[in-house]
Amino acid sequence: MRTIENMVMILSMVDKSVADAVAAKLHDTTDSRITIFYGTGHTDKKGFLGIQLNDEVVEIICVVEKAEVDHVINEISETGRMEELGRGYIVTVPFVTMIVPYSTE
Repeated sequence: MRTIENMVMILSMVDKSVADAVAAKLHDTTDSRITIFYGTGHTDKKGFLGIQLNDEVVEIICVVEKAEVDHVINEISETGRMEELGRGYIVTVPFVTMIVPYSTE
């Protein structure tokens, strides 16, 4: 296992209609793996932050290097049309430490 320190977690809640485009853009522009939580509309189902997700909301999470944060946020904002009121929001969690599998081969 390998430890990577001082990463930044970016969590975005976006409208379902743009979620695939946002995830595809993140896949193309970062080396991060992406985690996606789809809302179900059931009151007992919650996303990553413990927020109930209705069936029109998708949470997308990625962890990137600090140098990538502004670029990734701009990509999410533009692709997710975040400038429109009620289209979602973005949260950053700094200083994330990741432990990932590591191969010496």
